[in-house]
Amino acid sequence: MNILLQNSSGVIKTPGYPISYPYKLISQCRWKLIAPEGEMVRLTFLSFQMNIYDSVEITDNVDVWNPYFLTRSGLLPSFTVYSTGRQLGINVNVKVGNTGPGFSAIYSMVPAAVSSGTCNPDKNSTVHMAGEGMSFLTRDFPNTSEMALAVGTSQHPQGSFIRCKKTYAEVFDVTNSTRTFLGKFCFNQDVSEQVVYSKGNNLLVSGTFRQGGFIATYESVKSIPAQYSCLSNCYRQIQLNETSGEFASFNYPLLYPNGARCSWELKAPAGYLIQLTFHSFNLENSQDCKADYVEVRQSESYTWATKVDRFCGSSLPPVMRSKYSKVYVDFVSDRSGGYPGFHASYTVFPDRK
Repeated sequence: MNILLQNSSGVIKTPGYPISYPYKLISQCRWKLIAPEGEMVRLTFLSFQMNIYDSVEITDNVDVWNPYFLTRSGLLPSFTVYSTGRQLGINVNVKVGNTGPGFSAIYSMVPAAVSSGTCNPDKNSTVHMAGEGMSFLTRDFPNTSEMALAVGTSQHPQGSFIRCKKTYAEVFDVTNSTRTFLGKFCFNQDVSEQVVYSKGNNLLVSGTFRQGGFIATYESVKSIPAQYSCLSNCYRQIQLNETSGEFASFNYPLLYPNGARCSWELKAPAGYLIQLTFHSFNLENSQDCKADYVEVRQSESYTWATKVDRFCGSSLPPVMRSKYSKVYVDFVSDRSGGYPGFHASYTVFPDRK
């Protein structure tokens, strides 16, 4: 079943969303998005809840034999992909058995970004890009590739660096011809995307890829999250071991995405306990906080931690003083709506026992 989409904007949902997608039907669905001349496709997945064994392939050009593609599965926070040209395609590979709610996405046709220069690894060439946003990739991805890229934008966002064997990508902020190192990346494709924000309106992405390469998307943004906010989906706890500190929800103070998850472990030195204070709090409200929520637990072990409370809505939680040297904070958002989230701090105090 081929579905051609050429309108200026629209919505794409898996059959049966948000209950469950029938695997026989969804495996036959092929979405093809084509922008008019001078424009490109911007695709945002608002909710992504696939079975871990089912995958969504996002192809850049459905008319060529072997286009690059992103493969995504499982539960993911909202994310955006731009086409490199005028086309994007979506298809789903499923296994027989249990299915998930599926995905909900919106698309729009936007002015095409400007790209100049040709990648020539032998001459250490540079490709310049400017515009609202664009996806780009190393040459011949995912095969052998060596290149440097210059990106004129306010954000070098989600990039998956794969087959990482002594290869890497480096990201620099460039202001008045001065480079500021922002990060070095070498990740497997299955790891959550890494996000980097510039300090000004120019980024440089460079690296050598003798095996594999990357696909990345840049997007211009008007504001950036706080440094202490959660910037990627955390399936592992963020360890906070200092005597004081602060942390915040995904992308705070910007709206957090759907399907986000962040976890923190606050650990006090021996002989001390933890005081937790929320300074701002604005989450989706729901009965029994079953939608978006922050849950606080405490114990000496995460496995045996007892729940202190679960919070949602806009009421500021009370100041909490622990009975143990470890406090665990989990933030979870569901598949609908986005809110500013929360900002919290902690400090330790002597255990007077």
